[in-house]
Amino acid sequence: MILYFRKRSIVSRDEEDLISDLCDYFKPDQNVISEIKNTIQRVNSIAKIKRGDVHPIQTDEIVTRNSELIYLHQRNVLFTVWRKNSNKSERYWGDLFITSERIIYKSDKPKNIPISNIISYESNKNYIFITSKTANNSGEFDVGKDADLVEAYIEQSVKRFHRQIDLRQSTNNSRHITQEIRNTVWQRCNGRCVECSSTSYLEFDHIIPFSKGGSNSEKNIQLLCRACNLSKSDRI
Repeated sequence: MILYFRKRSIVSRDEEDLISDLCDYFKPDQNVISEIKNTIQRVNSIAKIKRGDVHPIQTDEIVTRNSELIYLHQRNVLFTVWRKNSNKSERYWGDLFITSERIIYKSDKPKNIPISNIISYESNKNYIFITSKTANNSGEFDVGKDADLVEAYIEQSVKRFHRQIDLRQSTNNSRHITQEIRNTVWQRCNGRCVECSSTSYLEFDHIIPFSKGGSNSEKNIQLLCRACNLSKSDRI
């Protein structure tokens, strides 16, 4: 049962009630009940992260850029480096940070992996495998039992990053929205259309149209999906 739920995207309320009824009937050991509850909570937490329910955290342990947001700080992460032409390895302990722009490994063997350079990533048991465009930034990180959680945060960061750089905006310099403002607006709107909560075909929209004197300030910019943006244009 535990393995089954770890593969699920979310555990519904009906399924939770069914599990509770089964536990009442079979009366398993309390440790088993605790493990089931923790697994359900974990699966649902990961599902929320993958849906975009993430909130920036504050930490003074790394220096971030102006518009960079930190999503996760994972402590006690092991990174192993294998020497070429040798069976010997070096092991380093450090902290892993996932931000809106980078994956940062802070240790005696530091790594700084731009999100734009990530080719692939996956979790397997206790490990996160990251393949970057540069070999020096590729490798495997032992994050313990939190591998699937860390993978969910990486997935969300990659999705948000590429949605931002792919979002349509005017090429007219007078209408240009800076990257910093785009990042701020994206976080304020939680990566969703403010009208219908869609996460597809998002566009930056001037609340007061640029043609009517609207500014490029963050207070005048919002996220709309293409359909809602077209609908708004029809009403103007």
